[in-house]
Amino acid sequence: MIKYVLSSKVELGCPIGLAEDYGLFDKFYEDIQAAKKKIGSFPWYADPNNCHLPVDAYYITKLKRINFGIRKLHMNLYLVNEDFLKIVKNQRGIYSDEQRVNIKDRAGEEVTDISYFVIRISESKFYDAVDTEKSIFNEDEEGINIKKILFRKSFKESFFLLDELSGVQSTLFCSGPFRDEAIQAGIKGVNFFEETKAKWQSGFDFLLNMGKKEPANTVWPI
Repeated sequence: MIKYVLSSKVELGCPIGLAEDYGLFDKFYEDIQAAKKKIGSFPWYADPNNCHLPVDAYYITKLKRINFGIRKLHMNLYLVNEDFLKIVKNQRGIYSDEQRVNIKDRAGEEVTDISYFVIRISESKFYDAVDTEKSIFNEDEEGINIKKILFRKSFKESFFLLDELSGVQSTLFCSGPFRDEAIQAGIKGVNFFEETKAKWQSGFDFLLNMGKKEPANTVWPI
Protein backbone atom coordinates (compact mmCIF):
# COMPACT_ATOMS: atom_id res chain seq x y z
CA MET A 1 0.00 0.00 0.00
CA ILE A 2 1.33 3.43 -0.97
CA LYS A 3 2.35 5.73 1.86
CA TYR A 4 2.23 9.53 1.82
CA VAL A 5 4.60 12.16 3.24
CA LEU A 6 2.98 14.98 5.22
CA SER A 7 4.40 18.40 4.38
CA SER A 8 3.67 21.79 5.92
CA LYS A 9 1.47 23.99 3.73
CA VAL A 10 1.23 27.74 4.34
CA GLU A 11 -2.24 29.23 4.15
CA LEU A 12 -4.45 31.48 6.26
CA GLY A 13 -4.07 30.43 9.89
CA CYS A 14 -1.43 27.85 8.98
CA PRO A 15 2.21 28.94 9.49
CA ILE A 16 5.08 26.87 8.08
CA GLY A 17 5.92 25.91 11.67
CA LEU A 18 5.66 27.01 15.29
CA ALA A 19 9.29 27.91 15.97
CA GLU A 20 8.58 31.67 15.99
CA ASP A 21 5.55 31.38 18.27
CA TYR A 22 5.48 31.87 22.05
CA GLY A 23 4.81 28.20 22.85
CA LEU A 24 3.02 25.94 25.35
CA PHE A 25 2.70 27.07 28.98
CA ASP A 26 1.27 25.56 32.14
CA LYS A 27 -1.06 28.55 32.57
CA PHE A 28 -1.80 31.90 30.97
CA TYR A 29 0.92 34.48 31.66
CA GLU A 30 0.16 38.17 31.27
CA ASP A 31 3.88 38.89 30.95
CA ILE A 32 4.52 36.48 28.09
CA GLN A 33 8.04 37.77 27.39
CA ALA A 34 9.15 36.94 30.95
CA ALA A 35 7.45 33.53 30.76
CA LYS A 36 9.13 32.80 27.43
CA LYS A 37 12.54 33.06 29.09
CA LYS A 38 11.83 30.01 31.26
CA ILE A 39 9.95 27.93 28.68
CA GLY A 40 12.83 25.46 28.35
CA SER A 41 12.32 24.40 31.97
CA PHE A 42 8.82 23.05 31.31
CA PRO A 43 8.91 19.20 31.13
CA TRP A 44 7.34 19.04 27.67
CA TYR A 45 10.30 21.01 26.32
CA ALA A 46 13.01 19.68 28.66
CA ASP A 47 12.10 15.98 28.43
CA PRO A 48 9.31 15.47 25.87
CA ASN A 49 9.79 11.71 25.58
CA ASN A 50 9.12 11.00 29.24
CA CYS A 51 7.07 13.89 30.62
CA HIS A 52 3.41 13.91 31.57
CA LEU A 53 1.49 16.10 29.15
CA PRO A 54 0.24 19.30 30.78
CA VAL A 55 -3.41 19.45 31.89
CA ASP A 56 -5.38 22.58 30.94
CA ALA A 57 -2.27 24.17 29.42
CA TYR A 58 -2.16 27.31 27.26
CA TYR A 59 -0.63 27.59 23.82
CA ILE A 60 0.11 31.28 23.23
CA THR A 61 0.41 32.39 19.63
CA LYS A 62 1.45 35.51 17.76
CA LEU A 63 -1.09 34.70 15.05
CA LYS A 64 -4.48 36.37 14.77
CA ARG A 65 -6.06 33.10 13.65
CA ILE A 66 -5.11 29.42 13.86
CA ASN A 67 -6.63 26.83 11.57
CA PHE A 68 -4.03 24.12 10.89
CA GLY A 69 -4.64 20.40 11.30
CA ILE A 70 -1.26 19.56 12.82
CA ARG A 71 2.10 21.14 13.62
CA LYS A 72 5.12 19.93 15.59
CA LEU A 73 5.36 21.45 19.04
CA HIS A 74 8.69 19.91 20.10
CA MET A 75 10.40 16.61 19.27
CA ASN A 76 7.60 13.98 19.21
CA LEU A 77 4.91 16.27 20.66
CA TYR A 78 2.40 17.74 18.23
CA LEU A 79 -0.42 20.26 18.35
CA VAL A 80 -3.49 18.90 16.52
CA ASN A 81 -7.03 20.07 16.07
CA GLU A 82 -10.04 17.91 16.90
CA ASP A 83 -10.74 17.03 13.26
CA PHE A 84 -7.21 15.76 12.68
CA LEU A 85 -7.19 13.83 15.96
CA LYS A 86 -10.45 12.15 14.98
CA ILE A 87 -8.78 10.88 11.79
CA VAL A 88 -5.77 9.60 13.76
CA LYS A 89 -8.16 7.61 15.94
CA ASN A 90 -10.29 6.39 13.05
CA GLN A 91 -7.21 5.15 11.18
CA ARG A 92 -5.56 3.69 14.29
CA GLY A 93 -2.49 5.89 14.04
CA ILE A 94 0.44 5.37 16.40
CA TYR A 95 0.16 7.93 19.17
CA SER A 96 -0.03 8.02 22.94
CA ASP A 97 -1.40 10.56 25.36
CA GLU A 98 -3.61 13.51 24.58
CA GLN A 99 -4.50 16.64 26.49
CA ARG A 100 -6.75 19.48 25.46
CA VAL A 101 -4.97 22.82 25.10
CA ASN A 102 -6.31 26.38 25.36
CA ILE A 103 -5.28 28.46 22.33
CA LYS A 104 -4.92 32.20 22.99
CA ASP A 105 -3.05 35.22 21.71
CA ARG A 106 -0.84 37.19 24.12
CA ALA A 107 -3.83 39.33 25.16
CA GLY A 108 -5.79 36.23 26.16
CA GLU A 109 -8.17 36.41 23.20
CA GLU A 110 -9.49 33.34 21.35
CA VAL A 111 -7.89 32.73 17.94
CA THR A 112 -9.76 29.59 16.87
CA ASP A 113 -13.25 28.10 16.97
CA ILE A 114 -12.03 24.51 17.05
CA SER A 115 -10.53 22.50 19.93
CA TYR A 116 -6.81 21.69 19.94
CA PHE A 117 -4.86 18.96 21.70
CA VAL A 118 -1.24 18.13 22.39
CA ILE A 119 -0.38 14.50 21.59
CA ARG A 120 2.76 12.35 21.61
CA ILE A 121 3.39 10.47 18.35
CA SER A 122 5.38 7.24 18.49
CA GLU A 123 8.36 6.60 16.23
CA SER A 124 8.71 3.54 14.01
CA LYS A 125 12.14 2.06 13.37
CA PHE A 126 13.50 3.30 10.04
CA TYR A 127 15.07 -0.02 9.10
CA ASP A 128 11.90 -1.96 9.99
CA ALA A 129 9.62 0.30 7.96
CA VAL A 130 11.67 1.24 4.89
CA ASP A 131 12.59 -0.94 1.93
CA THR A 132 16.29 -0.07 2.06
CA GLU A 133 17.09 -1.82 -1.22
CA LYS A 134 14.68 0.36 -3.20
CA SER A 135 15.19 3.59 -1.23
CA ILE A 136 18.06 6.06 -1.61
CA PHE A 137 19.53 7.64 1.52
CA ASN A 138 22.74 8.28 3.43
CA GLU A 139 23.70 8.78 7.05
CA ASP A 140 25.83 11.44 8.73
CA GLU A 141 26.13 13.02 12.17
CA GLU A 142 22.73 14.70 11.67
CA GLY A 143 20.96 11.39 11.05
CA ILE A 144 19.45 9.71 7.99
CA ASN A 145 19.06 11.87 4.88
CA ILE A 146 16.48 10.65 2.40
CA LYS A 147 16.68 11.19 -1.35
CA LYS A 148 13.99 8.64 -2.22
CA ILE A 149 11.89 6.50 0.10
CA LEU A 150 9.82 3.38 -0.42
CA PHE A 151 8.20 1.49 2.43
CA ARG A 152 8.14 -2.26 2.89
CA LYS A 153 4.88 -3.87 1.75
CA SER A 154 4.75 -5.61 5.12
CA PHE A 155 4.72 -2.30 7.01
CA LYS A 156 1.07 -1.56 7.74
CA GLU A 157 1.06 1.48 10.04
CA SER A 158 -1.36 4.23 9.02
CA PHE A 159 0.18 7.30 10.71
CA PHE A 160 3.68 7.51 12.15
CA LEU A 161 7.09 9.09 12.60
CA LEU A 162 10.40 7.50 11.63
CA ASP A 163 13.34 7.47 14.00
CA GLU A 164 16.86 8.61 13.06
CA LEU A 165 15.81 11.11 10.35
CA SER A 166 17.81 14.34 10.18
CA GLY A 167 16.05 17.38 11.61
CA VAL A 168 15.23 19.00 8.26
CA GLN A 169 13.54 15.77 7.11
CA SER A 170 11.83 14.68 10.33
CA THR A 171 8.20 14.71 9.25
CA LEU A 172 5.13 12.48 9.43
CA PHE A 173 3.87 9.73 7.14
CA CYS A 174 0.47 8.18 6.55
CA SER A 175 -1.44 5.59 4.56
CA GLY A 176 -3.68 6.21 1.56
CA PRO A 177 -6.92 5.83 3.54
CA PHE A 178 -5.62 8.31 6.15
CA ARG A 179 -4.79 10.83 3.43
CA ASP A 180 -8.19 10.35 1.76
CA GLU A 181 -10.06 10.93 5.02
CA ALA A 182 -7.97 14.04 5.76
CA ILE A 183 -8.72 15.52 2.33
CA GLN A 184 -12.41 14.71 2.68
CA ALA A 185 -12.44 16.40 6.11
CA GLY A 186 -10.86 19.54 4.63
CA ILE A 187 -7.78 19.49 6.87
CA LYS A 188 -5.87 22.76 6.46
CA GLY A 189 -2.13 23.40 6.33
CA VAL A 190 -1.02 19.97 5.12
CA ASN A 191 0.15 18.65 1.76
CA PHE A 192 0.27 14.90 1.12
CA PHE A 193 2.97 13.74 -1.29
CA GLU A 194 3.17 10.19 -2.60
CA GLU A 195 6.23 8.51 -1.08
CA THR A 196 8.21 8.05 -4.32
CA LYS A 197 7.34 11.53 -5.68
CA ALA A 198 8.31 13.57 -2.61
CA LYS A 199 11.31 15.87 -3.10
CA TRP A 200 13.51 15.83 -0.01
CA GLN A 201 15.69 18.75 1.05
CA SER A 202 19.16 18.67 2.54
CA GLY A 203 20.05 21.18 5.25
CA PHE A 204 21.59 23.43 2.59
CA ASP A 205 18.50 23.18 0.36
CA PHE A 206 16.26 23.96 3.35
CA LEU A 207 18.07 27.25 4.03
CA LEU A 208 18.32 28.10 0.33
CA ASN A 209 14.61 27.53 -0.36
CA MET A 210 13.23 29.20 2.76
CA GLY A 211 10.93 32.02 1.76
CA LYS A 212 11.07 31.10 -1.92
CA LYS A 213 8.71 29.27 -4.23
CA GLU A 214 9.98 25.72 -3.91
CA PRO A 215 9.74 22.95 -6.54
CA ALA A 216 6.51 20.96 -6.56
CA ASN A 217 6.29 18.16 -3.96
CA THR A 218 9.10 19.62 -1.84
CA VAL A 219 8.81 18.34 1.73
CA TRP A 220 8.63 20.92 4.53
CA PRO A 221 8.54 18.94 7.79
CA ILE A 222 5.30 19.23 9.75
